[in-house]
Amino acid sequence: MPFEPEFHHLIHRDGAMSLNLAMEEKDNTFEFSANLPGVEKNDVKVSFAEGMLTVEAEKKQERKSEKDGYKRVQRTYEHLSRSVFLPKNADGEHVTFDVVNGKVVVSCPKLAIADAPKTA
Repeated sequence: MPFEPEFHHLIHRDGAMSLNLAMEEKDNTFEFSANLPGVEKNDVKVSFAEGMLTVEAEKKQERKSEKDGYKRVQRTYEHLSRSVFLPKNADGEHVTFDVVNGKVVVSCPKLAIADAPKTA
């Protein structure tokens, strides 16, 4: 594996890096947050399907330099992803998110008890 042993727990089987996602339950919402320095809102994708919330972020950089007649181009690409099952009383169809100073905050409203899906 190309990473040092202390990073192995971050890598999924498909090679994608894991996104550390914190969850906080509030009165009317579930709030998820992650620190992603250098990531803008248009680099983040939040989706909901089959009871699962997925947060993805991409970061691309390119640096060019020229010295002593040599040209150097360095490109980096990162893709971070995390999926979590939402509680039964979460309204995944109305998830919103924002990115401020590299912090992604995802807000998921709670359903009223009568609106929550029933399980058999």
